[in-house]
Amino acid sequence: MKRSSDKYDARKSLLRAWQRSERAWLRLAPADTAPGLVVRSILRWCETALAVALSLRPDPALASLVAHPKALIPLKKEEWAKILRGDVGQAYLSVLLGRQGLQRIDNAVTRVPELVDAQLGVALPAAASTYLARAAELYLWGFDQEVYVASRAVLEAVLSERVPERRVRSVLQLSANERVGLGHRITVASKAPAILSSKAAQRARDIAEDAGRILHEQLKPALVHSSPLAVLQSLDSVLRDMWTQR
Repeated sequence: MKRSSDKYDARKSLLRAWQRSERAWLRLAPADTAPGLVVRSILRWCETALAVALSLRPDPALASLVAHPKALIPLKKEEWAKILRGDVGQAYLSVLLGRQGLQRIDNAVTRVPELVDAQLGVALPAAASTYLARAAELYLWGFDQEVYVASRAVLEAVLSERVPERRVRSVLQLSANERVGLGHRITVASKAPAILSSKAAQRARDIAEDAGRILHEQLKPALVHSSPLAVLQSLDSVLRDMWTQR
């Protein structure tokens, strides 16, 4: 009984420590900025991971499954599905996925200060900062190539809202058979009444070009941006320009 109580007290102490850490981090990265949103995400994830880890109980069946996973390979799909939906299978997946997640935490911990130093989203309104946070969170967890693709997706989402298809077709005289793409929207966004400066429009094209190369070139592609953090900084610059153009 004493051991159970000790474990409960230890869990409460650890969770209180994470809550104090959250408050400290958010003083450096306000909650309504992209770094703040990402910091809140990582701390919530760690809090959950701690709670789960402290509540785990040894299970002989789970231990056997982890120790001899190759024994399960010959099973049929239906049998696999049944195992993975059961208590043992769910526990196994928690351990397997949790292990991968914990490996990424080391990387994420070093990248949170980088995001704070980069001041991403600081000068953006809440709506634009939320867009930026989608790509920033991928960077945080080490999905570097996906950052390029997500940054392009953010541009597509924002420009689809800010530059309606009807305006694009009217300005560029596109036929009904021509599809309106991101390049078209960037071009129109830089025309009067412009929501992008010429420099910001070029940055947007560079982001789109890098994402295309990441998706379609097998070997290491030659990219305009030297790192995923550089892409995020370009995206931040484009969004900031979009919301400040008059």
